[in-house]
Amino acid sequence: MRNLSRAAAACAAFTALAAGTVPAAAQDGGTVVIEGLVWFDRNADGKRDAGEQPLANGRAIRVSDAATRQDIGVFRTDARGRYRAEVPDVPVMVYNPNADVFRPTTKAPSQPVVGGGTVDFGLRGADVPVLCRVEGGAGTTPPSGCPVRVTGGPLDVDRSAEPAVGGDSSFQDLPAGRYTITAGALFGHGLALVRPTGGDRVDWVTYTREIEIDHTLVGPRVELAYGAARGDMSYALRLEPGRDRYAVGDEFEAVVSVTNGGTAPERAVFALGEPSDRQAERVAIGDNVTADANGYTLEDRLPPGATAEVRFTLRVKAPFSAVDVVGAGVNELPDADSSNNAARVPVLIGDGASTTSTTAPTATITTAPSTTGSATVPVAGDGGNLADTGAAPLPLFALGGLLLGGGALALVAARRRRRA
Repeated sequence: MRNLSRAAAACAAFTALAAGTVPAAAQDGGTVVIEGLVWFDRNADGKRDAGEQPLANGRAIRVSDAATRQDIGVFRTDARGRYRAEVPDVPVMVYNPNADVFRPTTKAPSQPVVGGGTVDFGLRGADVPVLCRVEGGAGTTPPSGCPVRVTGGPLDVDRSAEPAVGGDSSFQDLPAGRYTITAGALFGHGLALVRPTGGDRVDWVTYTREIEIDHTLVGPRVELAYGAARGDMSYALRLEPGRDRYAVGDEFEAVVSVTNGGTAPERAVFALGEPSDRQAERVAIGDNVTADANGYTLEDRLPPGATAEVRFTLRVKAPFSAVDVVGAGVNELPDADSSNNAARVPVLIGDGASTTSTTAPTATITTAPSTTGSATVPVAGDGGNLADTGAAPLPLFALGGLLLGGGALALVAARRRRRA
């Protein structure tokens, strides 16, 4: 009967743990506590020594019912690597849940744990040494140190390298898995990664290197090699399709060519000066740049001697005189030659009547001449009877008619006086 009661209590406790609540039996004294520490046992001696770090906020223990083999739960450590598991007061088995990615340096209890107690687990991970040098600097390290991070793996690691003996650094206590090593930029010191000459070096374009740690937990070596660098970005510009004249509403592409004439890969920063947003709508922008308050920045670093093209689709909204691009004076490195930092293509914007002609068509007048204009006078020999005096004939005809009419009236009056 007592065994049945304990089994029932265990079942109720498991249900409550799965729901994230304290078992009801805990109020009746039906639970016990298992607690302990999980740490990185770097020298594998089974005890925590000075400088050995805890496994913070990670998996601590897995507990199951010793009789039914039913899981009770997986419990986690706090920021100090300590855990506290409140479990049903039944015989339980305690397991190390990290044995799949770390090498345990202490053994899990081989017999059921009864009545609670203390169980500590030591773990050992991989050590990845990081070598950092400035080439041409007599093997010296960078003046501000060698910033480098590791991210990824089964525990979503994201941390900086730790100082190591001899002035170098290392990533310690890494579980088995795949990681990305990312080197810090030292452009402010005039330094950049140099071209890799071996498999251990971080790539000088992406500033990253992918590594994999297998279950032997033997980590690879990572090498960061910096050198003095000079920046020199140059720009060219062309329009597609190229025309003598564009009309309002036309679309065309402004193609910006960026060439790295420097000694190290870097991202170029540039801006389109003209046309403004009021003069042309930027319908589409190439997917190899990002836009920010400074203009446009290449997504990827451009290796020395390489050229990248960025396409902008523009729609004309109002007249403007040119399309131009201006490069930054400082990209990731200061630009050594400012004479090639700008490019400009003049353009003509028409009224939409023609997109090819450079001269306006001559207008043809089909309406009657204005009465305020000067009259055309027939010249001698053109079938008229008047010389080319510039005089208009109508007033002369009117004057002759008046004189003839006056003479006729005077003649009639004279005849009447005679008859009288």
